[in-house]
Amino acid sequence: MLRYGIIILSLLLLAAFLLLLGKRAVGNKSVQREIKPEASMNGQDGQDKEKVWDYIRPPWISYGGDTRLEESAIKLVDKALKEHGNFGAYGDLSCGLERLKEKELAVSITAKPDYYEVSVYPASGNGGHDFGFRVDMKTGNISNLAVGTPVPNPESKEGITQVVDYGQEFTVLKGGEGVEFPDGFKFAFIGHSHKRTAGEPSPLVIYASYVLKGKEAKKYVNIYYPKEREWEWENYRFVLLGYGYDAYMQMKVLKD
Repeated sequence: MLRYGIIILSLLLLAAFLLLLGKRAVGNKSVQREIKPEASMNGQDGQDKEKVWDYIRPPWISYGGDTRLEESAIKLVDKALKEHGNFGAYGDLSCGLERLKEKELAVSITAKPDYYEVSVYPASGNGGHDFGFRVDMKTGNISNLAVGTPVPNPESKEGITQVVDYGQEFTVLKGGEGVEFPDGFKFAFIGHSHKRTAGEPSPLVIYASYVLKGKEAKKYVNIYYPKEREWEWENYRFVLLGYGYDAYMQMKVLKD
C-alpha cells in the first residue's frame, strides 16, 4: 500500500508541475500579444520615419536633386516665398507654393551646390518664363530675381535663317541660325544669364551676334525687363516683347 501511495503522490506532483509550466507559457504568449500590436502600430503610424516615405510631391511642382532632400527643399522654398516673395511691381508670390496652384502657376526647383534655382511659370502649357530666382540653402534668402513675360513656345526653326523686315515681330531660338533683314543685316540669339546684384532685381543679360557687311560682333547687354525692353547697336534698335529664359526671344528690330 505504501508503494501505491508513493506512486499516486508522484503523479500528483508531476501534474502540478506541468500545470505550472502551462500557466507560464500562456503568460508569455499574452505578453507577446500585448507587445506585438504596439510594435505594429509604430510601424504603420507614420510618425517621423513613415512620414518621409509617404511624402508625395504636389503635381504642379517639379524637383531636380537628391530625392531624400526633396521634401525639405520644397518646404524651404515655400517658407522663403512667404517671407520674401513680395516682389513689389514685379509681382507677389508671398502666398506660398500651395496657393500658386490657384494662380495656375507651376514651379520648378533644381538643387545647386549652395542654393535652389527656382522657376515659376504658367501651368497651362503655353510655355514661357515668368519668375526666376535663387533660394539660399542656409539662410532661405531670395536673390537673382528675373522676371519675364510668358510667350508661346515657338516652332523649331533650327538650321533655317528667317528673313524678316524691320518692325516685323519674330521669334529667335537660342543657338539657331537667327534672322536676316532685307539689307543683309543678321541677328542671332546666343543665350541668357543673370547678373549678380545685392538686394535688387537681377538684370537679364542678353548675348547676341550681330553681322553687318560680313563682319560679326558678339555683344551682351543688360536690361531690367519688363521695365526696360529696348537696346541699341549701331543704328539698330532691338525691342524685346517676351522670352523663354535661355531658350528663345520674341522681338522686333527697328532701323534708325
